[in-house]
Amino acid sequence: MSQRNEHANALVELWEIVLRYRWRFVLPAFIICALVLGVSLLLPRTYKAVGIFERRTDMVLTEMTNRRGATQSFQNPRDSINEEITGAPAINHLLKQIEPKLTELGLIHNRLDLDILREDLLRRVVVHWDISNSQIDRIRIEYIGADPQLSSLAVNGLIENYMRNAKDQMTARLAESAAFFKSEAQRSKAAIEELEAQVLDFEIEHGELLPENPNNIQTRLVDAQEKLAEITAARDAAATRVDALTRALKDVPETVPTLIQSKNPERARLVELRHKSQDQLNERLNVQKMTGSHPEVIALREQIDTLEEQIAGLPEEVITEKQYQVNPRRGELQLQLTTAISEQQALTQQAAAHQRELDKINAAIENMFAIRSTHRKLTRQQEEAQRQLAFWEDNLRQVEMATAAESGKRGIEMTFVQPASPNLRPVSPNFAQVVMAALGLGLMAGGLAVFLAYRTDETFAHGEQLTSQFNIPLFGTVSELITRRHRHVRRIRRMILYPTNALAMAAVIIAIAAALYVDLEKPHAADNNTTTPATSGE
Repeated sequence: MSQRNEHANALVELWEIVLRYRWRFVLPAFIICALVLGVSLLLPRTYKAVGIFERRTDMVLTEMTNRRGATQSFQNPRDSINEEITGAPAINHLLKQIEPKLTELGLIHNRLDLDILREDLLRRVVVHWDISNSQIDRIRIEYIGADPQLSSLAVNGLIENYMRNAKDQMTARLAESAAFFKSEAQRSKAAIEELEAQVLDFEIEHGELLPENPNNIQTRLVDAQEKLAEITAARDAAATRVDALTRALKDVPETVPTLIQSKNPERARLVELRHKSQDQLNERLNVQKMTGSHPEVIALREQIDTLEEQIAGLPEEVITEKQYQVNPRRGELQLQLTTAISEQQALTQQAAAHQRELDKINAAIENMFAIRSTHRKLTRQQEEAQRQLAFWEDNLRQVEMATAAESGKRGIEMTFVQPASPNLRPVSPNFAQVVMAALGLGLMAGGLAVFLAYRTDETFAHGEQLTSQFNIPLFGTVSELITRRHRHVRRIRRMILYPTNALAMAAVIIAIAAALYVDLEKPHAADNNTTTPATSGE
């Protein structure tokens, strides 16, 4: 537990030291980082060009060598191919070819530049064997030069010269031995074309009966059966709906009575009589000043109560007239019935039409098997012709390889898999490595500056340091005594000056890093930005 506390205290003390001497850490780190990035902008660039080609040896030659008990294949040894590609004769021949182009591009100016380039090519052209066996060699040529166009010209030129020389040798010795099998192969091709024309005409004429056709007759038969079943179900549903509407129409009367109502005259008479009795009661009470116990008042009140009971027992309206009109529900049912009958008739006609089409398909299916048998026969003849063509072509390759072997030369096939293209992105210096080196050196410089500042600082930051150094008792500590003006200046520095300096340093580092990134990783963008103003000025 005490060891953990010691580690925690050490980390806290280290953090306090870094905060105390933060600007002695930031300034050297900034200067070293900016210096490394700036120097990287001035370093010379090198560009890498890569070209890949393949050399294939036919299996016939390998079988021939195995039958003869040979231990070495027809593939050239690596040292021999390396010499043919990157040797002094190949380099000299390449320079003779590309010298006018290099002079036009301004890459060489005199014989000394040409000699320097020759030595650089002899030293830096590298041959890598990606695949190497008795049948195939995949060879990769790499060259790192000071110009991307020069690198691609050199790699492509070396590969093309080597392939051209090998092809010239092969063409000369294979022309005479391949005439017979070429003629047989041409005859087989003509037969294949004729059979393909017959198969095409047959498929055009009977395409719907062939299984390869996605819309063949069997598919059409299934679709027609499904469609007929859907229409039959819809027709039956329409017939059921017609029957249901017919039964419903029988239950609906043609006319319906209409009742005309008006106010009840007896009730109106009783209401009028109640109003008159109420007026008489008011006159007895208000005008004649009779008391509530007067016989006339009591009689009027009883009369009013009786009238109200009679009024409450009578309806407000009574039927005064009864008329008969056409039933609208019957008209709706008749319209629905007419629509359902029409739909049933249309579905019946559609079902009949689909049934006729289904009968035609069933009649055509009777000839389907004979037509498919004829198509298979034509297909087998076509496949047999293909096998004959493969046989003659295989014999042609065997004769070509045998002739090459008898003449003491190699029967190989050259393929330029990947020509080298001008790569404007340099391989050196590397942007990631430069940034890592700048950050690493900057951090090292800042850490060294903090270490030196801490080791040379003889002041005491805490009272505990003073007591431990001189072994004297500590009675108390007093905070720093500063004026209001100094406190204001410190606040301005902390809130304005220090952030401004940090932003300026970060902006400088980012600007230099961005320029370096564009120069190393996005050279196309840099070229476009530099050529656009010149073009607009012209």
